Amino acid sequence: MTREYEDNATLTIRATTPDNISTVGTHSGGRNISEYWCAHILCGYATTPFTIDNVSYTVKSAQKTALLNATFYMNGTPKCWFRTMVHATLSYVKSGGKWLISDEAWDARDRYGTLCSGVGGVPGK
Repeated sequence: MTREYEDNATLTIRATTPDNISTVGTHSGGRNISEYWCAHILCGYATTPFTIDNVSYTVKSAQKTALLNATFYMNGTPKCWFRTMVHATLSYVKSGGKWLISDEAWDARDRYGTLCSGVGGVPGK
């Protein structure tokens, strides 16, 4: 995952979920970003996947930089079931023929309530 990031990239997470299921804060550098994604979203959770839907985005680029603004819903997570609207802003730089993320910010807002700690069911269904 971190091969998509510049070595000195920054990831900022702002979450307003009622259960604070996401770590709010800034993670700098490829290793710290990788540890965040692994701890909270990606690693070891193959049996309880989440989905992403209703994606909309815009991309603006100029020479060696690009800005992506996206909005999407993230449904379910390895730890809790929820349906959260996310607004993500990513800045890219072109380096060595590849586009790398230099700055990424996620603002997650739980619209339907979160079910955590073993509570069954899926909100909104």
